[in-house]
Amino acid sequence: MFKRVALLAIAFAVLAEPASAQSRWRFQRLTEPMTDQVRGVASIKAARYTLVVKCDFDGEVYVDLFDEAAALYGLSSRPRKHEAIMQRFGNGDPISQDWRGGSGAYLLLGDVAVTSFVRSLMSSDRLALRIPETFGRPTDVTFPLAGSSAAISSVYRACGKIVPGTNG
Repeated sequence: MFKRVALLAIAFAVLAEPASAQSRWRFQRLTEPMTDQVRGVASIKAARYTLVVKCDFDGEVYVDLFDEAAALYGLSSRPRKHEAIMQRFGNGDPISQDWRGGSGAYLLLGDVAVTSFVRSLMSSDRLALRIPETFGRPTDVTFPLAGSSAAISSVYRACGKIVPGTNG
């Protein structure tokens, strides 16, 4: 199941339209065919990784990180565990953040952690991650965050949620 979700997220990242002309973010508004519930998915790709901010049909906002190579080889279906991923927004200090996952698919858990991460995405110019590697050494990847505020705001609006850092 998780492998299917990972492949769907990668497909959304490839098929969706850019959030703006200078942005590498992609946004897609999806409607569940049986209930007409709406959700938004914003994604950005760097190297073989895709970072996804989505409001799922349950109305919650999630942040996912997918490794295309691990998904391609079926490694993302391995048992889930907590992994420490180093992250650095802009020129700030690097911090370690616990994500649920491993083997190429990670999920940031907790409303406070997700809201803090999303706020930093929206207010920074870049995100550098050091990701535990399935095949040995950790991998460093940097996501340029131009256009992140517009793309992520679209996710929140699609699901009728208040955008973090705003009054509505």
